[in-house]
Amino acid sequence: MAGRARDYSPRHDSDERSRKFARTENGRAPGPFRRAFYVEPGHLQQRSAEAVGALREKMEIHIIDGQDLPGPVHAFEDLPLPTYAAENLRLRSITVPTPIQAQGIPIVLQGRDFIGISQTGTGKTLAFLLPALIHIDDQLQSGHTNGPVALVLAPTRELALQIAEEATKVAKGGRIWTTCFYGGGPKWQQIQDAKEGMQILVATPGRLLDFLDNSRDQVVDLRRVTFLVLD
Repeated sequence: MAGRARDYSPRHDSDERSRKFARTENGRAPGPFRRAFYVEPGHLQQRSAEAVGALREKMEIHIIDGQDLPGPVHAFEDLPLPTYAAENLRLRSITVPTPIQAQGIPIVLQGRDFIGISQTGTGKTLAFLLPALIHIDDQLQSGHTNGPVALVLAPTRELALQIAEEATKVAKGGRIWTTCFYGGGPKWQQIQDAKEGMQILVATPGRLLDFLDNSRDQVVDLRRVTFLVLD
């Protein structure tokens, strides 16, 4: 696994409730939202830099860029996962984070941009879906519920459907709904799904542009999107 991470501001303070404002096209802000959710648990803070480096080497994690990064976690219990998500992982016997999850999730939960490279089948999808759930849950508690909060763009129909299915599984029991836009499927069904509400939108670029260009139906409003994934 190789990764690149960047701070979202010149000063990164994980103890502070960091907030940003999402700007809409007309310049108005829909409201503040939180980006940083992760503070290393005490037992992880006690690790030396040498111990963290040795763990990364053992897990074949290579950091390409980024400063003051959190070390990999050892277990999902080290992360502030929603109860329903943790239970869904347990029911599927997913008990130990893969390298991309162990290192990537803490970075994303500190509000940083992150580029992760890992082989197929190593858990990349959960590496961005789990932080997305935490991000969305926080906005739902703040009363921000209009439109998708997380947007995941995928290059193919097959991958988009796979991501949407995984999102539905891991969000089961929560208040988070997923809709999938993709070419080759009936538009009317996807429009109906969108009108019923969603917090996660998984889409192929072509179908998403089709719906955005169709201002008559107003299928989707992306002004509330504050969590973006390019898969």
